[in-house]
Amino acid sequence: MMRSCLGGAAAAALVLGAPVGAFHIAARPSIIGKVQHRSASSRLPLQLASVSSALALPDDNNASSTGLAIPRWQRFFRQFRTLLRVGFPSVVAGVAATLFFPALTRLACTVNSAQTFALLTPAATDYTGQFLSVIGLLYSLLVGQTYSFVYSQQEAIYYALFNEVTEAKSLLEQVALVCQGRAMYPQVLRSMKSYVQNDLKQVKSDPALLLSRRPADDPLESIMYLTSVGVPGHIYETIRSLRQARAARLGALQRKVPNIHMGLLWILASIMLLAFPLLGAASVEAAAAQGAKRVLTVEGCLFGVTAFAITLTKRLVGELLRPAGGAYNVDAVLGVMVRGLEKELDERLEGKIKNKNSPSTPADFST
Repeated sequence: MMRSCLGGAAAAALVLGAPVGAFHIAARPSIIGKVQHRSASSRLPLQLASVSSALALPDDNNASSTGLAIPRWQRFFRQFRTLLRVGFPSVVAGVAATLFFPALTRLACTVNSAQTFALLTPAATDYTGQFLSVIGLLYSLLVGQTYSFVYSQQEAIYYALFNEVTEAKSLLEQVALVCQGRAMYPQVLRSMKSYVQNDLKQVKSDPALLLSRRPADDPLESIMYLTSVGVPGHIYETIRSLRQARAARLGALQRKVPNIHMGLLWILASIMLLAFPLLGAASVEAAAAQGAKRVLTVEGCLFGVTAFAITLTKRLVGELLRPAGGAYNVDAVLGVMVRGLEKELDERLEGKIKNKNSPSTPADFST
């Protein structure tokens, strides 16, 4: 009699200590109420702790003990790859602009003579300055707003994924607590694993296609049906919260800046750059007697630096729009977040982890 009381107290303590919602357990109404009260109060601190601990990537010393950190060489490789994608085209654009600036200047001279540009330049100084100011201001506003928007989108993806992974862990704890020892337990774990592999980790897939799947193909729907008898059980609340977190993640992953927007930014940058060869054409005749090559070389270097900076800015915005594979993307951190969840799912499917005090596990009355 004493052992049965202690076993019931241990099971109740386990239920109260788990940061999860409640299940539909007809034989334990008191446990359901306590679990529901515990779920709402413990889920938010768990999310905040996950955000604060995972925003800073762990060191390699921690990686050796936990096995969950991103290796230093992998972080360096991702950053180096991003540097190549952003820096190499920018360097090529700067060098090409420097080399082709004299040819572009002479091409501008074919439209009108150099004397015409030399005569018009003093009279049109204010007009030229206003032209460059307007084009530069428009370009700066559009690129600045685009950069701010896509960077905020990356931040929203991080918070949505931390929230969803936290909810997924809560669902796994509920499944392990209630379904262990029942025939449906392996099927529920397989559905959970399918959700992690085919939905949560698919950051490169089209979010609209993931959301448009039939309910019959939804692993979360299968879990709800397996754990409900007649009417939806209390696990429905956790699945509902997980679906809301999933919707926030898919909405954040959806690309909101179309390709035509980036193309228009390139056109605006080209208009601004093409104004420099026209202005350089005016200095050809003035510096012809003193060596135009040196003057055009200096102007070409400045033109190349300008082209390098503009290309670097545009490539950086494009890097933020990439769904995965870069230093700014979330896929590396997501792999760390779900690695522990996947490991626990595999171990539970293999029977290596068991909750002896689970309410669905028969009590052991042996001495």
